[in-house]
Amino acid sequence: MMEPTYQFQRGEPIVIGRQLVAGDPADYVLLADLKPAKGRLVPPANVPAVARFAVQFVPVVGDAPAHWLMTLDAAVSAGLAPGQYVTDVKFTRAGATVQISDPAFIQLNESVSG
Repeated sequence: MMEPTYQFQRGEPIVIGRQLVAGDPADYVLLADLKPAKGRLVPPANVPAVARFAVQFVPVVGDAPAHWLMTLDAAVSAGLAPGQYVTDVKFTRAGATVQISDPAFIQLNESVSG
């Protein structure tokens, strides 16, 4: 099943969640860079990132599962060109890569309101 393309407007925060499915999140470090994409293709490793998401762990609250929030603030979003982007999440523990998530594709649109 193909993951959806997340739609955002330039100048608004870009926030994507990744649910904790199993395991203990303690001591994980997550890195999530944003790179330009063409269609649903992941760019080569040598393509420079245009931004890095701030990552915050959110524990279980009521019925909401534990998850990580990846956020680019509104000022960063405003500085990006409209177009297609991609990110994934690298999970590391004690300096070693444990997992890399599937890519998440983002379409950044110009806003009508500016």
